[in-house]
Amino acid sequence: LVLCMQTGGPMFVKLGQWASTRADLFSAKIRSSFSKLQARCGTESVDLTMKTIKQEFHVENIQDIFDRFDLEPIGAGVVAQVHRARLKSTKQDVAVKIRRYHILEDLSRDLELLQSLIHVVTVILPHQFQPYAVKETYKQFS
Repeated sequence: LVLCMQTGGPMFVKLGQWASTRADLFSAKIRSSFSKLQARCGTESVDLTMKTIKQEFHVENIQDIFDRFDLEPIGAGVVAQVHRARLKSTKQDVAVKIRRYHILEDLSRDLELLQSLIHVVTVILPHQFQPYAVKETYKQFS
């Protein structure tokens, strides 16, 4: 199940991370399995990171913004990663959080899929899922 969440996309990883904290809904064994999704994620390629920075800041060269930019992130998650840098304008050391390149499209796709899955499950097994307020939980989660 954890492997399915990992390969399912970023929203499913986030869903698994959320499930790992819900003792009211899941057994200790399932929460323990899902807690593996809390571990550090892989990093985005340097090329995509640079492409994102250039697009977001509307620059051709990141040296227009930063005197220094560490290519190795200090942290990486499903949605974004964080890099150390020094601003060119103020010489201030900063942490730069950069969204993964296609994350908005990926999250949108995953939310649509999750919403469809919830609809199917609540239609097929309405009584089994009624106590869990699945639709309301989806609204909070999304």
